[in-house]
Amino acid sequence: MHMQFLGATGTVTGSKYLVTCDRSRILVDCGRFQGYKQLRLRNWPQLPVAVSSIEHSRALPLYTEADAVETLKYFSPVSPMAADVTALYRGYRKEHRLNDEQCRVLCHVAKFVDSAEESKALNQRRMPMVIIAASGMATGGRVLHHLKALASDPRNTILFDGFQAGGTRGAAMLGSAESIKIHGEYIPLRAQVVQIENLSAHADVDEILALISKFREAPKRTFITHGEPEAADALRRRIEETRRWHCASGAWASISTSNNE
Repeated sequence: MHMQFLGATGTVTGSKYLVTCDRSRILVDCGRFQGYKQLRLRNWPQLPVAVSSIEHSRALPLYTEADAVETLKYFSPVSPMAADVTALYRGYRKEHRLNDEQCRVLCHVAKFVDSAEESKALNQRRMPMVIIAASGMATGGRVLHHLKALASDPRNTILFDGFQAGGTRGAAMLGSAESIKIHGEYIPLRAQVVQIENLSAHADVDEILALISKFREAPKRTFITHGEPEAADALRRRIEETRRWHCASGAWASISTSNNE
């Protein structure tokens, strides 16, 4: 069995892992590289398998155009994603810790905007409001139209609630950039830019250590990915020191071979 690291190595974006076993190939995850140009250029070369979409899908091993077309019947347009995810809380109340009243409030606290036309219309409103939009690092999506229309007004606040990878618009804005480039045009950045750093949905180091402490036996190999170099190496040291596991960071495009495992 071989595993090739095609993304999320030395960075938090571009998550892709190609697993090959005998004659079968499975691409696990299909994230898009974001941030610095040398990373974004990795989005363009053809992957070893054809995939149906990008940005965190569970990709299928497709070998012909006909295979790709055939899979389209299993997909439906979903935009914006956050609205549909919120709806899942209503349908799976036993799977989370919110009670019925909290779930009701969650699903009615905001107006969900489904169409692109409604989203664009928000930029014409001249009243106080809070717009929640993706992508979280301001690399694409509807948030770009909102930033283009609203970032130059000093009365506005741009609030980031998650990590901003280097080279992204989000990182530039938090780094006090005077302007940001959107759709080929430089937009003056006069709005206040702030960040909340403790709302990430990703597990932190203590939560990861708590999770792996439940393993009945140590894995034969442990790879640290989906982190920038300093953070990934810090996690590697913590795991090696507390669990005595052998850890390594997978390099981009490198291949790990496992026999009889």
